[in-house]
Amino acid sequence: MAKTFTITTTATDTLKTNDKGHAEAVFTVTNTTARPVRGMARVRALESTKQDWLRITGESERDFAPGATLQFVVTFDAPVATTAPPAGPKPAGSQPPAATPATGPAAADKYSFRLDVASATNPDEDFTEGPVVKVELPVAKVAPPPKPFPKWIFIPIAAVLLIGIAVGLFFALRKKDVAIPNVIGMTLDNAKSALTNAKLTPVEKEVQITEKAPPGQVIDQDPKADSSPVPKGTEVKLITEGEVPMVEVEDVTKRLVNDARERLKAQGLSVVEKSTDLAAGLQPDQVVSQDPAGGKKVKPGSTVELVVAVQKQIVVPDVVFKPFNVAAQQITAAGLTPVKKEPELAPNNVAPGNVTRQNPAAGEKAPPGSPVDLFIAAQPTTVPDVRGKKIAEAQILLQNQGLEMGLVSGTVNQSNATLVTITSQDPAANTSVARGARVNVSVPFLCIPFRPCLRFEAIDVGTIRKMDPTIRQPLIMKKQ
Repeated sequence: MAKTFTITTTATDTLKTNDKGHAEAVFTVTNTTARPVRGMARVRALESTKQDWLRITGESERDFAPGATLQFVVTFDAPVATTAPPAGPKPAGSQPPAATPATGPAAADKYSFRLDVASATNPDEDFTEGPVVKVELPVAKVAPPPKPFPKWIFIPIAAVLLIGIAVGLFFALRKKDVAIPNVIGMTLDNAKSALTNAKLTPVEKEVQITEKAPPGQVIDQDPKADSSPVPKGTEVKLITEGEVPMVEVEDVTKRLVNDARERLKAQGLSVVEKSTDLAAGLQPDQVVSQDPAGGKKVKPGSTVELVVAVQKQIVVPDVVFKPFNVAAQQITAAGLTPVKKEPELAPNNVAPGNVTRQNPAAGEKAPPGSPVDLFIAAQPTTVPDVRGKKIAEAQILLQNQGLEMGLVSGTVNQSNATLVTITSQDPAANTSVARGARVNVSVPFLCIPFRPCLRFEAIDVGTIRKMDPTIRQPLIMKKQ
């Protein structure tokens, strides 16, 4: 499973302690996931290092925001080895003194440790081992041989003791509580000095990254400077600003946008997308370019802009209320295909012959050449009653009302073409419809034995006019 944390350290070279055996190492821990998590830090002694020499400054368990980075300071404090001096000259015949063993750590003068961080919810499986830090102790110094103790020293010692007693009584009688100085904004070393001078104990609580102060500057303290005076030696916890670890942006050009987006988010980066028309050599949803480019280093949480190739889309123009010819020209000029639909009754604010509505609607996008349906407004007219009428008579009645003959269902042949009468119609008589609409009719379905029988769903102009020359054009009917 993927590790929640990554751990780096600035202590890439062997640390050397001071003459008191003290050294510090700073570890940077990053939450690589997009969810908040609580981390448990533990420092591990390696090889001959003693566990009690190691300590984490501040809280060892901390809450990490998504993609957040915190710093842990580990202190190393080992006793420094010293070698006992050789004994001075002894009277003849006396026995030589026993050898005095060296004090301090084991003979080895190099030690190592590391920082491990585990998820508080799954510490047995989700943990990360940090880099190993090596520490070197100073070479043991030989203590100088003891000098004879001068007896005259008791006089100044007595004087010092008397002065010390007097000073002690003076301070004992003074108020013991001290004011807390404001160390926010100071460097860590200056803050420690200020608190030590105020008879207080500075404690490094934790390192945070706020990007509101220079690295190493104190950004908060507890207790605050405006708190009531506190007893001498009170601990003042300090929070300092840490360095922001940079992220190297992955090159995601030529990848599909979903894959590119997930890769960048896994690095703790934000993604915005812009589109460009699909060009030759590219496929839809492929990343054309990115900013910052791959390989650049940025802060965690920075935004990467992706330019993505998409199928060209045309914005449908608004042609409602315009005459059909004008509307068709605008649709064609936009790279789309106008389609004239059946006329429909128009509201009072739309002139007949103008577009009353369109599909797709204005402002929507469609690929080049897509059809745009245009519905034309027509004046209302009343459907005449053509039942009982011959086909030719019905056609005249319909055309007088601005309507057209639609489908003709039934039997029409040479013997009945001029005689057959309509038995039903749709729409019904006296219905209000748009001028130019079609009216479908039915005639009886009948076949005479030994005669050719034609059944029509729509009248074929040539065939029907041969049967009844009085039928006008444009009767557009189709033989089944």
